[in-house]
Amino acid sequence: MKDDRLTASVSMDLAASADEVWRVVGDFGGLARWHPWVPACELSPDGQTRTMRVGDEIVAVERLLESTPFAHVYTVDQGPFPMTVYRAELSVASSASGCRVRYHGRFRPTTTEVDVAAKLQRFFEVGFAALAARFSPG
Repeated sequence: MKDDRLTASVSMDLAASADEVWRVVGDFGGLARWHPWVPACELSPDGQTRTMRVGDEIVAVERLLESTPFAHVYTVDQGPFPMTVYRAELSVASSASGCRVRYHGRFRPTTTEVDVAAKLQRFFEVGFAALAARFSPG
């Protein structure tokens, strides 16, 4: 059977240790503390589901599927983008110059009218740019 899912990927090298960056992005309920487009994010009591506002009104609900040192794998239970079968990973890995933070998502769009991959990529580009500013030397 042909896999008709699309992907969106963004990665960025940061001049900070993987430990430093993971302390920020590894908090599954802490997205509002580092992503400028997320003004609020609440974690469920069991720590497995986050509900976030994106902008003024859009709500997304994401569920943690796996958590390992330096990586979260999660899915979207409810969100603003027309897609299904979403599975994403946010990870941080050590590199020679500090670390590399990476987002990779796979999904099936439910419409051809919206470029979901481009919207997901833009969301993470903005977030990673905020991380770069936060962890830039000097």
